[in-house]
Amino acid sequence: MALPLTGRSSDSGLALQAGFMAALAEWPESTRPSVVTLDTQNLASESLTQVNADICVGPLLKGDIEPLLNVLPPRLPVLLLNTLSDEQQRRYALTRALWQYALRPEDEATSIAQLLSEQALLTGISISLRNDWAERGRIAFASAFTALGGHLLIDQSLDPDQTDLNAFMRAALGLELSTRRKDRIAHISGLKLNFVARPNEQIQFIVYSGPPLFGVQLRQQCRYWYAEHIPMVAFSDIYSENALTNADLNGVFWSDMPWLIQATDAIQKRRQALLNTAFAPYLNKRLFAMGLDAFELAGELYLARDHAATSAWPTQLFDGVTGQLSLTPDGHLKRFTAFAQLSDTGNPRPVSALVTR
Repeated sequence: MALPLTGRSSDSGLALQAGFMAALAEWPESTRPSVVTLDTQNLASESLTQVNADICVGPLLKGDIEPLLNVLPPRLPVLLLNTLSDEQQRRYALTRALWQYALRPEDEATSIAQLLSEQALLTGISISLRNDWAERGRIAFASAFTALGGHLLIDQSLDPDQTDLNAFMRAALGLELSTRRKDRIAHISGLKLNFVARPNEQIQFIVYSGPPLFGVQLRQQCRYWYAEHIPMVAFSDIYSENALTNADLNGVFWSDMPWLIQATDAIQKRRQALLNTAFAPYLNKRLFAMGLDAFELAGELYLARDHAATSAWPTQLFDGVTGQLSLTPDGHLKRFTAFAQLSDTGNPRPVSALVTR
């Protein structure tokens, strides 16, 4: 393994290493492969020539990819825990067995688009906070959703410091149109009408990409403007266990890994078995789950490292704890996520469909 075990990203590296080693510990001791972990922040002090490995897992950070690939033996297969740039893809992907596994917002975007399409929810609103991660998710969702025949009435990134959210949501929900219709009817009839502005009936969902605090504000606006019945579907960064914002997001659906939302009995039992181990502090970290899957993938990919064996993977899904994984012809592992809904108590409830009260 090649991970950042010191420096600013050490928490991420240690969580991923813990997941990998937890998966290793589940194997019978007599059949466990040996694992050497290199600190990518101190590669100069490591003697790579003395590491006789069958496969390298890592690095995690984009900035560590080139320094590591440039010194690894060219015949050593590599499971990257990040993705290559287009230029790196051209330079490295044709010279060695190389796969790319990352927790990307683009995979969540595709998962959300597919879920909405499967439920014939084809007209809605997409909103993101203006940061790199959220923007990647919003752009990828718009692309995947329109390719499936969907239509976005609003596709907007917002700067919370420069946005009048109340005015934006009135416009996004079509409340001004509702008010103008009332005014026309009142003018024609001469009657004083009892009236409550209602959201545009075409809106079948609201997709949100961004952190939880702004998501809470969006949810509050939906409640205020009688739009709580419209399913709100968010990306995974809206949720973390025991966060104070969870109770205020009750009813929100979101995309996440099966491990974090405890989507199956098998995952619940696996988590329970790890509670009284050294791995317990890492159980609720997404990178821990990524480490669990990285261990399984390393073995599967090493055994199928020739092109003939891996070419069948796009139609053969690997059920991981981070999602359903499939391998594309260019060596990317695509991830289809699970979904959950926050209950009134702020706890996740795994779901397979978007059902509102």
